[in-house]
Amino acid sequence: MTDRLQNYDDLDRTQRNVPREQVDWALIDRRRSVFCLRANFVWSAVISASTGSMLFGLNTAVLNTVGDHIASEFHWCGDDEREVDCARGKLLKTLASTAVFLGAAVSASLCGSAVARFGLRTSTLSVMLFFFVGIIASCCANSFSSLLFARLTVGLGVGAISGITPNYIAEMTPAKSRGRFGVLHQIVVVGSQLLTMILGLCFIAIPDQSSATSATWRLPLRNKIWWRVMLAVPLIPTALSVLYFGVVLKCETPSYYAARGDVEDAELVLKRIYGGKDVQSEVAAVAPPPSGGGSWGGREYWHSLVVGVGVALFQQFTGINAFITNSNSLFKEAGLSSETATYASIGVTAANVLATVVPLLALDRVGRRPLLVYGAVGMTLSTLPAAVAYWLEWE
Repeated sequence: MTDRLQNYDDLDRTQRNVPREQVDWALIDRRRSVFCLRANFVWSAVISASTGSMLFGLNTAVLNTVGDHIASEFHWCGDDEREVDCARGKLLKTLASTAVFLGAAVSASLCGSAVARFGLRTSTLSVMLFFFVGIIASCCANSFSSLLFARLTVGLGVGAISGITPNYIAEMTPAKSRGRFGVLHQIVVVGSQLLTMILGLCFIAIPDQSSATSATWRLPLRNKIWWRVMLAVPLIPTALSVLYFGVVLKCETPSYYAARGDVEDAELVLKRIYGGKDVQSEVAAVAPPPSGGGSWGGREYWHSLVVGVGVALFQQFTGINAFITNSNSLFKEAGLSSETATYASIGVTAANVLATVVPLLALDRVGRRPLLVYGAVGMTLSTLPAAVAYWLEWE
């Protein structure tokens, strides 16, 4: 009977409303065996959420690689398709690239209330609509205005998913492993950015104006097709995300259930996360705070809030996202050719991936605060010479 009761708890909400005497236990056992084929519930949740990490990385880095080829095909600098770095071309490429972050800023500021109301899983499925529309519109764009609209739409998805994914991973993993799984999210982000840079090697390089190439050079058909293919690549993790959250993982996070008074479902999900052990303390931890302002009402949380927000701001002020999305242009301004600039961007992004792996290995042994301090010192020492060199060149 104990096994039967355990199976009965595995049913979704609608099936649990069926009277026990009418339950098809053979069907339940088959469904249970299918569920057990998922090697590990936690890893299933993390892999599902990692599709959001991929979408963030792919969509923020792709224009860094394809921007010049779009400018060439759309003739942003005139009829000479070799010319892509005129003032107008740089402006339009910057606007198209920045549109993703503008849309992300809007959706990131609004998604909190939606997540609180509908839950992380349902919100993720809803956000995929922005990705589907924006990605398809991006690869089908035939003008600057259509591309700008498409990238703004993608940005709405990027901003929401950048907040949803880390929270989903944090809630669906055991407390002792939460830090490592959180680093895994960032590894997938930078790994996806590196993949985008590598895919850019398939382009035929645009010759420089000073080269001996004929002035009648035209953008090859392969380039015209490939930049659209690269913009369409994020459709793969988008479809996988819908498959995972729509079919494989049909449960919400424990805090979502607890906030609605559904302690039974919260306990069931936590048991799956912690491998069936007693989770009463974990249930109490995800229970909503008493009325009277919640966490905002307690001064003891303010210091942690300020530190958390400060770290996030510090990460953005380092300029890493701006560099990843414009590294090719920066290297070209430093005197490298288009092809060499792509290789240099790959090298920088590969170093970023390797540096992101370090916290995964050292997080529990070294601790978060020392890693933050060492990282800040390393960033300062590495960016200061470049800043001085650019300042001297500007002067």
